[in-house]
Amino acid sequence: QQGVVGAVFALVKSFIGIGVLSLPFAMMKGGYVGGPVGLAIIAIIAHHCMQLLLETSRLVAVAQESSAGGKTTAPQRLSFGMLGKYVIGRWGKVVVDYSLLASQMGFCVAYIIFIAANLSDVIKHETGSGFVSQRAVAVCELDGALGGGLNFGACREKRWSIFLGF
Repeated sequence: QQGVVGAVFALVKSFIGIGVLSLPFAMMKGGYVGGPVGLAIIAIIAHHCMQLLLETSRLVAVAQESSAGGKTTAPQRLSFGMLGKYVIGRWGKVVVDYSLLASQMGFCVAYIIFIAANLSDVIKHETGSGFVSQRAVAVCELDGALGGGLNFGACREKRWSIFLGF
């Protein structure tokens, strides 16, 4: 139950943030025609889905008001999960919540890959050596995010060298 301001910040953080990082690469791969056309198609689909979500939210509010006997009560803010529960049932909430979790994890992975690629390029450029891999930088990022419990002595052993690229 995040309200309008929370929803705006969630959209900015997840969609615009990752879009700013990946849009130039997507345009480069799509070309002068395919990139803008693909972007327009995705924008139309996203707009349509947002309109469906808003309309469903309005219909749920009307249904709740009519089930309350026509009494006007303060509007109840619905989370995405609660909206799914009201429309589909218990499994709707489960599916929506897991979908949100999966999308947020996907955004996190995209950020880690982006940062690892750029940071490994910077390290290679500054040190003049090519021994730092993107995988090694990503593992270091995850280690820092998870509290720093990784034993880097074990990473240099033969069993880790293929995975990390040391």
